[in-house]
Amino acid sequence: MVHLKSSTSRSKILVTTRSRRVAEVMKSAELHDLPFLSLHDSWQLFDRSFGPGLKELGYEYQLVGKEIVGKCGGVPLAIKVLAGTLRDKKLIGEWEAMRDNNLLDFEGEESVSACLKLSYFYLPSHLKQCFTLCSLFPKGHQIYKEQLIDLWIAHNMICLTIGIDYLEDIGDKYFSSLVQVSFLQDVNEHYGRLRCNMHDLVHDLARSILFEELSTSVPEDATSSAKGHRYFCLTNIQEPRKLLPKKGFDNARAMYVDNVDAIISHNALKKAKLLRSVIMDHITSTDVLTAIFQVKNLKYLEITRLHCEALPEAISHIWSLQSMHLTYSDLLELPKLVATKFKNAELSHCRKLKCLPDSIGDCNMLSSIDLYNCEELTALPNSIGRNEKLRILRIGYTKIEKLPSCINTLRNLQCLDLYSSRKLLELPEGLGNLEKLQVLKLKRCKKLEGMPRGIGQLGRLQKLGLFVVGEGEKFAGISELANIGGNCEDLIIRGMEHVMEPHDAHKACLKQKRNLKRLSLKWKMYDGVSDGVLDGLELPPRVTRLEISGYSGRQYARWMQNVVGGRGQGIAYFSFLRVMNLCDFPNLKQLCGVVELPSLEELGLYNMPSLESISGGPFPSLVKLEMSCPKLKVKPYLPLSLQKLDLYSGSEQLLVSPRRCEGYSSSFSFSHRNMLNLGMIAGSRSGQGPGRSLDLLQHMTTLESLEIEHFDAPTELPESFGSLHSLQMLPIYS
Repeated sequence: MVHLKSSTSRSKILVTTRSRRVAEVMKSAELHDLPFLSLHDSWQLFDRSFGPGLKELGYEYQLVGKEIVGKCGGVPLAIKVLAGTLRDKKLIGEWEAMRDNNLLDFEGEESVSACLKLSYFYLPSHLKQCFTLCSLFPKGHQIYKEQLIDLWIAHNMICLTIGIDYLEDIGDKYFSSLVQVSFLQDVNEHYGRLRCNMHDLVHDLARSILFEELSTSVPEDATSSAKGHRYFCLTNIQEPRKLLPKKGFDNARAMYVDNVDAIISHNALKKAKLLRSVIMDHITSTDVLTAIFQVKNLKYLEITRLHCEALPEAISHIWSLQSMHLTYSDLLELPKLVATKFKNAELSHCRKLKCLPDSIGDCNMLSSIDLYNCEELTALPNSIGRNEKLRILRIGYTKIEKLPSCINTLRNLQCLDLYSSRKLLELPEGLGNLEKLQVLKLKRCKKLEGMPRGIGQLGRLQKLGLFVVGEGEKFAGISELANIGGNCEDLIIRGMEHVMEPHDAHKACLKQKRNLKRLSLKWKMYDGVSDGVLDGLELPPRVTRLEISGYSGRQYARWMQNVVGGRGQGIAYFSFLRVMNLCDFPNLKQLCGVVELPSLEELGLYNMPSLESISGGPFPSLVKLEMSCPKLKVKPYLPLSLQKLDLYSGSEQLLVSPRRCEGYSSSFSFSHRNMLNLGMIAGSRSGQGPGRSLDLLQHMTTLESLEIEHFDAPTELPESFGSLHSLQMLPIYS
């Protein structure tokens, strides 16, 4: 509110609430009551939330399903929750039982709570306890998936099942099940990790189930009611005026504490023998840490924003601790001795952390190490090779230049995350020995010189964001890409200038990577590029985004043209391609096949000084076009679908009205365009100054926004601008 005092008189605050009373108290100027969904829209939402299996169940299921949806009162949350619950119910009797349940007979806001309770009732028992534990967090809290699974494991809520070797994999299924019924929602990725939250009404349900087992206040005495509290969520608590009772937390199982150090000092946790997890935010005193490390059976510790540079030595004696998450903290280093039963150690965003102790190798149960964004970390200890059970290693955004060769002995490693390790020069030889490696994140490793030979042996490697073709026999050739990255959706291939023969490019088998959606090919520009190399890298059919840069060949890829080898290629093969950016093509004179792409919406042609023509036409779906092609002559002219046009480097000939040009067709007329942003004009090739180019705009009578850059500001606008009746915005930058 304070920031709005200096804002304009037209500034507004938008308040969203489920209660009309709240809107009235806020003295809202305008109230808009959102209507409930119609029965038709409710069924559409149910169908979409249920997934593709609904139609396969048959007509009888759909009839019962529509009756259930009719009882949801048009409330989206209720519909999504019930759809997720019914997805695993394969018997028609189960559907009918839910339809006939009395809980669905409520109306209004009560119907939402009733639907949530009904869905909870149908949850398997193992999911019920996992769900209620989520109420430990305050409303709106961002819950990280991996930390939540570790929390469940600490409370013995996950048990191994036949055929699954790791508790974390079972926890992953539990998490997906709760997302399916919308008890956890808004799943998104943050710094490479999944996180989610709970809807407020779902949170209310979870807390109502725990009832008196969960407390949001500090116990003032050791009464019988206090003894019933097993879970504590302590936020916005005033500092205690007196010492806490010695038995106040004796029965505590889990604690969430935000920004109140004194709550767990004074030996308050010394007798908390049942306490399994502690989650804290903002700690400024090592005394608090010492108090925590006195908890003999603590299994899970999560601290965010620890304002201490060192941990007390007491951490070396807490043998029960399995998962430690210390994030956004000021730690410089860990104690020389650490608890050897660690399974998960997260120190992400500890930007002052410089090293790990050699004793980390003694943690023979260690499964996961997360050092993401530890900016001062320059190396890993060689002892890490003794962590034979290590499955996940995240060291992105660090200053590590080289990994220890002992990494190759980690036979159980499944994920190696080096994202944005900008000083990383090379990967260790023998990386191909990591037979279980499934994920290798290398994007934004700008100094990486190449991939180690033998990387193609990683048959299980499914996700690979970057492949660097190195120079010389020391590095793997592009052919080793054929057997890896089968499920990869994003792939950047850098160092293409080191691929000299077309048949080598063909061996990469890109066409067989059916899940690949976004592909980037990068050359360093020089004249020795073989024209056939690009032909060998034929695209897979479902690519939606293609970027190629630095290609010095004189001919574009044949697979993008209508005719290959004298027969029809079938441009529909690229029917998914929506975005294409071509940059730094110094020798290309003619571009074929691009104009016919049926779904292409955005096209960027940057720094293409020799390009003279784009053959074929028209662009059937083009919405955005950016060009830096001073010699280009476009025929046919641009389509009606175009909304944004950016021109660089004197391409004013594209502004000429089709009426003045040979081969004019009214279907390409600028004058009927509804919206067009024209900008980034960098000069006039004609030598007549900016006024000449501006005169060419006069036929664009529906132009709403014009942006001009890199022009010497004209003293006055040309008279032809008087015909631009729709122009609303005109920023000019000299």
